[in-house]
Amino acid sequence: RLGSTMTRRLEAFNVDDEECTVLSDHSNVRFWLGDEEMGTGRLVVSNLDIVWWDASSQRGYGINYEDLMIHAISRNTNTFEFPCIYMQLDSDPEAEDETGRNEARLVFSDPENDLSAVYEAMCQGQELNSSPDDEDDGTTSNPFTSLEGDGWVFSPSLMGQADGVVQNGNGSEEANEEDGGEEDGMFDDAD
Repeated sequence: RLGSTMTRRLEAFNVDDEECTVLSDHSNVRFWLGDEEMGTGRLVVSNLDIVWWDASSQRGYGINYEDLMIHAISRNTNTFEFPCIYMQLDSDPEAEDETGRNEARLVFSDPENDLSAVYEAMCQGQELNSSPDDEDDGTTSNPFTSLEGDGWVFSPSLMGQADGVVQNGNGSEEANEEDGGEEDGMFDDAD
């Protein structure tokens, strides 16, 4: 398992750990850290962490689930030139992060099939690594309002915890069936 930093540069790659279960494995994945493309390599989403490895340069990066604040499918090519998995990483200033960057993107050679598969594997990995801090605190504010816009897709269960509304693939909002959407009179006392 990786250390506790949000993005860790790796000098070796091994998925033979007996505690490691591979949830998704893809080759030819382009990896961006901040605005810099790091190269093309193999992406392994496991029950322990997310690892991208470039065999030609013998370098890679690992992300712990506890440091993955947000992950989403973005198809909006106005904000980034390719459909991708967007990740926002913990930007704790006390962390000894080697990169100093808190955003990462994964671009796939077959986005139609790979985006959803990797996104679901990351959701599964994050569920397996939930912490007590992830428990519902009873608030109803939506932490994703700053990310509203065309092309963003979030986990329906995550959005259901936030406000019962999900972004569909074309950016329009629809009621979350899990929550039943808004209830009559729900916002009658709002200013």
